[in-house]
Amino acid sequence: MSRRRFFSRIAWGLAFTLAAALLAHVPNHPSSEAAAPLVCLDPGHGGSAPGAVNDSLREAEINLDVANALAARLAADGIDSVFTRTDDSTKSARDRYEFCNAQNATILVSVHTNSVSDPSVDGTLAIYFHNDDRALAQVLHDAMWSELRSTAPDPAAFRDFGLRKDALGVLLKSDMPAATVEPVFLSHPGEAARLAATVSDCPNASDNLCRRAQIVEAVYIGIVEYLASPPGDGGDGEPNNGQGKGPPEGRGR
Repeated sequence: MSRRRFFSRIAWGLAFTLAAALLAHVPNHPSSEAAAPLVCLDPGHGGSAPGAVNDSLREAEINLDVANALAARLAADGIDSVFTRTDDSTKSARDRYEFCNAQNATILVSVHTNSVSDPSVDGTLAIYFHNDDRALAQVLHDAMWSELRSTAPDPAAFRDFGLRKDALGVLLKSDMPAATVEPVFLSHPGEAARLAATVSDCPNASDNLCRRAQIVEAVYIGIVEYLASPPGDGGDGEPNNGQGKGPPEGRGR
């Protein structure tokens, strides 16, 4: 064998050994599992912005109580939540969406309680802004309408306000699908009477005096349904859902 072929074989052998060693050290990257969902709950208002007020009832307190109970309900299903506020503190819309964005939340649900000047008005509404918010708002609305209508103080007068597209501050710059829920009207005297009991004092959602617990159950159902099968972009068209006309103009958000 010539010296040239001898050294050529050695060179190929070294190259093969080096390549095998390099391949042996290439890390194995199996396809990563989908990240666990994280719900960013935004209890509306708080601090210097109490929201709607009906006698001693303040919307900000109701929203926080509902959000806390909702988080516990989701946790029982292994779904984690984070909060834009955990006490009666003032938070701007920017504070809220920036917090949810920083947490890389899967969805943002802003919890509110509606109010208008006409005390006879009652019903349910969900609000979205971006196209990919709409599907979340629709699922939440449908769950609230289904769960809350029959247990309303006056079921026949409980109106389906459908979805409304609105440039609410917390929805404007969220990185994830986001929606605001307005389950019932605090300005309705029958609803106000049923909203008085906290969830911890009145945990039985089948009791019609436990309106907060009923709201928790309704929003929980909507969130779980959405996370189980998140839809795609909702498109550009305006929804036509139920009456879908939107409630009378109330206080601003």
